[in-house]
Amino acid sequence: MENQNTDLLTRLAILRTDLNLSEQQNANLIMAAVMDEEAQLHLQNELVNWRERNELLQSEIQFYLSLMEPSSNSQGIFIQSAELVSMVDPGLYRYAVVIGQKSQDHPRVNGAVRLQVISENENQYTNLGLADLTDGGAELALGFRFFQQMDGIIYLPSEFTPTQWMVEVDLASANSGSITETYDWPFPASR
Repeated sequence: MENQNTDLLTRLAILRTDLNLSEQQNANLIMAAVMDEEAQLHLQNELVNWRERNELLQSEIQFYLSLMEPSSNSQGIFIQSAELVSMVDPGLYRYAVVIGQKSQDHPRVNGAVRLQVISENENQYTNLGLADLTDGGAELALGFRFFQQMDGIIYLPSEFTPTQWMVEVDLASANSGSITETYDWPFPASR
């Protein structure tokens, strides 16, 4: 009986050692699985970021190619992009406008750019221009050969509820005229 009891105690010690080893291996596998999952999420986020960057770069390449090699039926001045971004302070918005030229010889373009914010309430229209929205003048000077980017900050009065905003490019040469693009206000009415 004593020999059998000693054998059982020896087997119990071996089984406990095996159990401890199995528990440690299990803990290592769980930790490795958590680390693998975190690494996978990180790689997925990085892939999304790279895809977004690639799309942006492709868009910029197309923009530059259109400036340097315009097709014969698409020449002239154009508004490449117009963006508004809400800032932290209520009523403050950052604008960015890019004006470009599709041409075979790229002559210098001169003129002015005006921004307006439009409010329509009960069929009554109210326009605020740059002079009303900034500390600067009523227009931005335009002068470029290929393209020009203009950025700045506008401030809207608290009682003003915009519905649209407009970019107007007025060219200095007599035969060029002007270009106007109107955009819906991209932010909710309540601020």
